[in-house]
Amino acid sequence: MTSAGTTVSDDSKNPPVSKKRAREVATDDAAKRAKIRAPALVVFGLGNVGEDHAKQRHNIGERVMLAVAKRKEATLAESRDGAAGVRSVPGGDRPWFLLPPQGVINDSGTALRAALQALEQPSAQFLVVSDDITLPLGVIRLRAKGSSGGHNALKSIESNFDAKYHRLKIGIGGARSKEHVVGEPSEEEEGLLSLVVERAAEAVESWLSLGPEEIQKVLAHVNSPEFC
Repeated sequence: MTSAGTTVSDDSKNPPVSKKRAREVATDDAAKRAKIRAPALVVFGLGNVGEDHAKQRHNIGERVMLAVAKRKEATLAESRDGAAGVRSVPGGDRPWFLLPPQGVINDSGTALRAALQALEQPSAQFLVVSDDITLPLGVIRLRAKGSSGGHNALKSIESNFDAKYHRLKIGIGGARSKEHVVGEPSEEEEGLLSLVVERAAEAVESWLSLGPEEIQKVLAHVNSPEFC
């Protein structure tokens, strides 16, 4: 209380929240959301749009998504602004969607948010399928959360959602350079990657069938030495 009778707030009782604490709260909230049964599941295969990019290492996520579509006999969903080329997977006890790249890979977070809105599934749980230059060629890793690892598409997704989202990483190895990630695999590399794409598609199918609510079971299966 001042001499004039005006109350002065005591900031020591309500210190500002640190950025670290804010991230911890966001992660806790995301964990709580993960325990709630999602109304729909979306698999987002990362890449750049266009035939010129289809065979590039950066589009391995799209290749996996297309492999799942073929294996599950998915059908094209109704085209909507913000959600082009989406496939609908039959047989699930809730809607399953396969989402291809929607633009430039580095804007994947914005594109994903717009697609979920277009599909009228803003609360859907999603699995992102991505290339990973830090993993050796052909290695598959499923993660329930984590950092972007310098991948600009994952940075974009983090900025639009948070870091507590499921991602399936496909190792492309090689030099950490733009030329490598947007380049096409050699004939020898392609022989391995074609097999890895099918294996990764199996991992996606496990995530869909068991559901993100059982992510620990999916992680144990996909990351086991027998699977990888």
